[in-house]
Amino acid sequence: MRKRLYLRSEHGGHPVFVKRSGKRREYTLRVGGEVYNFRTTRALLKHLYGKIVYISHDRYFKLGRYAKDSEETTSLLGLFHQLPGIDLENRSEEVSKILFRCYGNRLSQLNMDTEDVLQEVFKGILTRNKGKCPWDPGKSSFGHYVHMVCGCVLSNLQKKQKRKTDREVVGVRTYTDHAWEWKDAAESVEGSYEISPEQEDFEVKESMEDLKIWLEGREDSRKTDNKIARKIIPLLCEGYKRSEIASFLGMDPGKVSRGLHYLRSVTPEWAGV
Repeated sequence: MRKRLYLRSEHGGHPVFVKRSGKRREYTLRVGGEVYNFRTTRALLKHLYGKIVYISHDRYFKLGRYAKDSEETTSLLGLFHQLPGIDLENRSEEVSKILFRCYGNRLSQLNMDTEDVLQEVFKGILTRNKGKCPWDPGKSSFGHYVHMVCGCVLSNLQKKQKRKTDREVVGVRTYTDHAWEWKDAAESVEGSYEISPEQEDFEVKESMEDLKIWLEGREDSRKTDNKIARKIIPLLCEGYKRSEIASFLGMDPGKVSRGLHYLRSVTPEWAGV
């Protein structure tokens, strides 16, 4: 006599027919139009996990002493039961209390309105409701789950703010009247339309020539990286990429990279930054 069971949801929940002969069990697995036969429990589990695992038949199928709810473990509907998650329409007040009570200090460190943070937490909960980790009352309490979501959301917001702060500048370095100077970003953009492309191109090339002369006067002017940097400066002005520069000069791309790295390291010194 064959018994019908179902794989765990992580393995697709497909039906498995189990035939017992003495102490041995034989399994027939149907996946779509394919049929797989296994003569032992270990062979079935090796197929499912991709390696040898030591799990008994009852433990895998949640039978006997491993069964929490016999109807649910033997029912396909039970295996595919969708967790409802958190109903924010009725429990949003509880979520806000947990956020403000447990994370008050971290909220004060964020340069954001607390209501905006609360909305991000709501968004995180809704995303998890529809995703792979909705709230499961059988695994955690409501408070612990919301506390975890709030922590994740706040960590993401803090990382986002840190990335923004790290990339902020107090102004823009602008070339005017044959000299570089720091200007407010708005002023720099405001006056940028007055420079023609030809004038801008001329000023960039003039500036790069100054850089080249400055490199020739450095103490390390005889070193390889300095020489490579002076060679590639004209091509950089023309907009050539690393591989194109290497091809044009007949040089190994690695040496071009060394020259570029050297330029990046000494340019702030030349610019007086």
